[in-house]
Amino acid sequence: LFVLGFLAFMALRSAGVFSDPVAGALSALSQWALLISVVALGAKTSLKDIIAPGLRPLLALVLQTALIGAFALCGVLLLF
Repeated sequence: LFVLGFLAFMALRSAGVFSDPVAGALSALSQWALLISVVALGAKTSLKDIIAPGLRPLLALVLQTALIGAFALCGVLLLF
């Protein structure tokens, strides 16, 4: 359902249905919605549950996060 909604809004924006101010407002709204959903996921996460499986999975999680952050940083530096 999300993908269909995304495609519908993309098609409407491409067709010029939304003016620039409306598109900007919808973009800001979507950024806030994403931020709120990420915070909600983080608030539900228990640190005890993350540490419980042991050191190796925790280390893998930290390394994976660092790798994703490095890729994001490289992308930003290449684009700007």
